[in-house]
Amino acid sequence: MKSYRRFSAIATVVLLVNLLGQSVSAQQVSQRQKWEYCAITSFSSGNLASLQNGKAIGVASICYFQSGGCRMEEVRFELDPAEFKKSLSPRDAETYGALGNVLEKATEGALARAIAKLGDDGWEIAGESVFAYGAERNTQAIYFKRRK
Repeated sequence: MKSYRRFSAIATVVLLVNLLGQSVSAQQVSQRQKWEYCAITSFSSGNLASLQNGKAIGVASICYFQSGGCRMEEVRFELDPAEFKKSLSPRDAETYGALGNVLEKATEGALARAIAKLGDDGWEIAGESVFAYGAERNTQAIYFKRRK
């Protein structure tokens, strides 16, 4: 009977120490976890003016949210229409080689480059939603977060 009480007392002490340690550890983690956020707020190739030096230019805008406002960064993607058409099959070149499709492909390239850049920098996608910040009023934005 003594050995049972002794075992029970030791088990209780070990359990309490373990629970106390987990509680302190959880508090420390929650106090240390700080996040920063950004969003890809727009991506486009614009219009015919987006052709510079014979290349289609796609642009994606990233807003890094800071206490003082939004720090903007542009990610550009250049696409040579002639090279793009060469990558297509002859049948697809007639359909997808049009200027509108080249500009759309440049836009996709800019968006892909912006997402890859943020991923390389440790950002992860948090979701997408409407973006309305300052003068920018876009229908959709892709939001990212990472630990500070």
